[in-house]
Amino acid sequence: MTEPDLIQQQRAILRDFRQAITQRTQAESAAESRRQTERAAADTALSQVRQKAGGLLGDARRALEEAKAILTRAGLQTGLDQAVAAPTTEQPGADPATELTRSASAAPTARDAIDSDIPALQKARKDAANRRRHLVAGALLGILAVAVAGYLAARAVQNTRREARQNRLAVAALAAGPVLVPAGEFRMGTAGGSGDETPQHTVYLDAFQIDRTEVTNALYAQCVAAGVCTAPSSVNSNKRSSYYGNSQFANYPVINVSWEDARKYCAWSGGRLPTEAEWEKAARGTDGRAYPWGNESPDAQRCNFDRNIGDTTPVGGYPAGASPYGALDMAGNVWEWTADWYAEEYYATSPAANPQGPATGDARVLRGGSWYNDERSVRAANRYGDFPGDWDDFIGFRCVRSP
Repeated sequence: MTEPDLIQQQRAILRDFRQAITQRTQAESAAESRRQTERAAADTALSQVRQKAGGLLGDARRALEEAKAILTRAGLQTGLDQAVAAPTTEQPGADPATELTRSASAAPTARDAIDSDIPALQKARKDAANRRRHLVAGALLGILAVAVAGYLAARAVQNTRREARQNRLAVAALAAGPVLVPAGEFRMGTAGGSGDETPQHTVYLDAFQIDRTEVTNALYAQCVAAGVCTAPSSVNSNKRSSYYGNSQFANYPVINVSWEDARKYCAWSGGRLPTEAEWEKAARGTDGRAYPWGNESPDAQRCNFDRNIGDTTPVGGYPAGASPYGALDMAGNVWEWTADWYAEEYYATSPAANPQGPATGDARVLRGGSWYNDERSVRAANRYGDFPGDWDDFIGFRCVRSP
């Protein structure tokens, strides 16, 4: 090879070397550019991760604080603080992702601690709810008890006032003495009805006097003290364990007496039991009214009936229920014995003047109804028969005399 050819070959090699150097430099420059781009992207991604990690860490801290607050309010002792002993405050220069990792590693332990206290927390809540229910129930029962006590107290005061008023009326009625029923005719029985109150018929009666009220415990006790009458078969009334012989009920009607007991008392006092006709005329007068006061239905102002009191009341305690002649308690309070034997069909054959009832029978007539009976039973025309030896806490009597 000649020298010129060698020189040309060397120049070609040098040119190729320079070209390779240039390509390498360009490749290194491009690689560096790529590395910078990737580093910038990595830094951006890391920043975003750190931001997200910081948010998650904040959420975790708040959740832990809320759990602590719940447990504290429930009054429970837990190992939560020990379970989350890892730093919960960000240290200067600390990596949030690293701190989140530590917190996350502690989270199962904290969760276990919380889970272990959930039954106790649920029990505490249930106990608190039960206490609230008990407090509410106790308060309601207390209110109800106060209301009931107030109602009973008001009723007791009302009853005491009513009984005091009726006792004053009883004293006045007893002092006023019997009422006079003049001679004359009246309509006896029920028109257009059926049963033992029919037929309605006209009856003439001689004049007579009838007790204004039923015979009282005090009056009957005088006959017992005189050795003529027998004490009532029971000292009780429907609601009172001490009735006869108790001064509190001196002006109440005597009860638990038989027909014979009533007959003996009336004879001892100078009278007799009224006939059925006498009793009805004294109760309703001559106009055929349904009740002593008229045709209006009975109410608590006119008579003691239909268990509205549940026991006897002082005699003469319902002046609004007086009969046309002034007789009191002819409706309700107690049934009253009369002199007649009972016969369901007696009205079909009874005399037109001063009827005395059947000559014989098994039962004696009772009139007027009682504190126990409804409005139909306290009508003036209502009839009822009972065996003369029977007695009860709703049976009493009154007497009649010649004027």
